[in-house]
Amino acid sequence: MSIRRVNCPGCGIEVNVPAAMANVKCPQCATVWNVNNPAAAQKTAAAKAAEKPVEEKSEDATDSNAALIAGIVGGAMMLIAMIGISLIVINREPTPTQTAEIEDTIKPLIPEPYRVIDRPEEQRKRIYKDYRTVARTTVEKPLVLPQGTKPRELLEDTLQKTFDRELTAFAALHDISVDDVKEVIKEGDAKVWDDSPRSNAVRGGKRVYAKEMSEGWKKNPNRK
Repeated sequence: MSIRRVNCPGCGIEVNVPAAMANVKCPQCATVWNVNNPAAAQKTAAAKAAEKPVEEKSEDATDSNAALIAGIVGGAMMLIAMIGISLIVINREPTPTQTAEIEDTIKPLIPEPYRVIDRPEEQRKRIYKDYRTVARTTVEKPLVLPQGTKPRELLEDTLQKTFDRELTAFAALHDISVDDVKEVIKEGDAKVWDDSPRSNAVRGGKRVYAKEMSEGWKKNPNRK
């Protein structure tokens, strides 16, 4: 039996068919044609049905990819917007009200009246020195968090509680009451046992110390 090679008019591949065969079906694309009249070739209904899901799948994949890209771009834009808003809130200028509050002072420059407790002056000075060390790292520590925010309020509260616990520890260590510790602090402030400049820290929107105390004690008439 002789064999001849013909080209499929549908996909162009070469097909080996018996020389006596007139009608041929392509094994690849299922196109049926007459070898003597390839212009009249046509695809069977089964071949067309087999191609349709492939096209739909391709379209679905394109739509899915487009949706995924859109979601990624949208999420990135939202993240950028949130970062921008956060930076604006952190770096915003204080309002006139906030500035006015900061000018107020919690502790006045004038020393408070005090009672000398029944302990040697050297011991009282040691208590005062320990108090100043704790105060600098708690209630007098400058903070960078914006005023009026919840994180700022929580941090201020935590530092105040730490300071209060240390006063209780001083009282237990020196066998005196917490009120006695506070009297020692008043005495030390009045007699300027520590003449270093005070902190510029702010608590509750107010300065912890007056500006004069932050600049030094040179003009304080009670300095000893």
